[in-house]
Amino acid sequence: MENNILILIKIISALYLNSLSEDKNETMHEEIEELLKGITTSNRAVAGLGTDDMVVEGLRDTVDWMLYNKDVGYSKQDLSQRLAINLQGSNEYIVIVDKLLSDEVIVHELSGRVSGIMNELRHNKTKSKLKKMVLVANAKLNFSGDYINTKEFVNDFITELSEIQSKSTSVSKSLIGKVNFDNDEDLEDALAKTIELTDNTGILNTGFIGLNKALGGYGIPRGAAINFAALSYNYKSGILADLFVNIPHYNIPWMWDASKRPLILNLTFENTLAQTLLIIYEKLYEIKTGKKCVMGKVDTAQARALIKEHTQVNGYSCHIEHYDPNNFSIYDIFELINDLLYAGYEIHAIICDYLSQVAPNTFGDRLDTKIAKTFEMIRNFCTPKGITFITAHQLSTEAQKYAKEYPTQMTRWAIGGGKYMDCQSLHTKLDIEVIQHIIQHIDGKSYLDIARGKHRCGGHNTPMAHRHFYLPFDEIGGIIPDYGKADRTLYSLPKVLDATVNWDE
Repeated sequence: MENNILILIKIISALYLNSLSEDKNETMHEEIEELLKGITTSNRAVAGLGTDDMVVEGLRDTVDWMLYNKDVGYSKQDLSQRLAINLQGSNEYIVIVDKLLSDEVIVHELSGRVSGIMNELRHNKTKSKLKKMVLVANAKLNFSGDYINTKEFVNDFITELSEIQSKSTSVSKSLIGKVNFDNDEDLEDALAKTIELTDNTGILNTGFIGLNKALGGYGIPRGAAINFAALSYNYKSGILADLFVNIPHYNIPWMWDASKRPLILNLTFENTLAQTLLIIYEKLYEIKTGKKCVMGKVDTAQARALIKEHTQVNGYSCHIEHYDPNNFSIYDIFELINDLLYAGYEIHAIICDYLSQVAPNTFGDRLDTKIAKTFEMIRNFCTPKGITFITAHQLSTEAQKYAKEYPTQMTRWAIGGGKYMDCQSLHTKLDIEVIQHIIQHIDGKSYLDIARGKHRCGGHNTPMAHRHFYLPFDEIGGIIPDYGKADRTLYSLPKVLDATVNWDE
């Protein structure tokens, strides 16, 4: 049975704290009236003095009084006296009330405390509904004695679950952002944040001149969702690892909150920690020394120093976290992000290897809708927080066939959309899409062919000539970052005299 007394005390405390807040929650009263519908007691006439039902009845009266007087406010003395009468000497609850109505109120924390209480009440309501659903389903399945059409039973149960999921998401929880044009300060703040997100001071330098140009001139905008698409073994993990070490090295942290610590997070569901560290260390070692890296001869202290020197030079913290995608979902990613924010980090970028790995755990009927929903949800969650989300996704078998016939044209063909594995509509959920493919050229060298497609963060001004280019692979170090150095970008493949192959595009 739910503890209705505690639920009502929390409702009362939320109403009281909200009345003191400078940033009041204007919609909570309607939500509280919905929450109250789930609280029932025996008739007052049969509820004995001192019983829980009598206490609940008294607390309900107090909540009704507070809802009626919401525009007037509440005297703490009157409220304390009312609760003392309602609780009829129940010491354990009086202690809770005294703590909730404490004089130690920090005004700027009030809205957060109110939100926390309301989220807990929503959770309790949803949990109560789920318990009832499970009890009813269990009784029907095991004790009704009737024939059960299992397919119909499962479909009905899933439908009920989806209804609970949609109802448990209130307007305030779904809100990504808003601006009131009647409020000059509100409008100016929103415009300032928009300008900051597209101004080069808030953009993340990738370390590659050509890629920066393709992305609008400077790099990846804060808060954008960007996907690097390629066939298998075409440098998807490579480009993600490059960005993980390049972003903290080539950017001075541009902080929304100077009291926080800037963080770049590498979230992997594909490569192990060992594989990711191997890619990172090999790259840094070969670029610095000009020698091939032999991992069996690596000094761990020197490796640690090199990685930290490169990634922490500008003050960034860098984390790598590896999770089993079979036991992880988009909701776990949200919880992980919130935990890091609560721990005092301001997350500037998340490099995820690969987001589609957790998509099967997202609610939906088909894999393509699950993938699209997962990408849409991560974008909507990260964008208002200024978190740039960078991931990669596999191209389709159709793209694989095209690449065999027209290797030097595949990237520009694929940016037309609909060329993604298991989700043709994926490009509609992205802010920026990049297609890449490794070309083994007739000159004996390898080049990463890159074409930039959709860019809804100001990329429409990018010259067409900058949206397709090549980055050469070196035998030592692979693709070398060139920011602040000689531009290594190629806008056409080297011409090689060969009568049998036409490389001149």
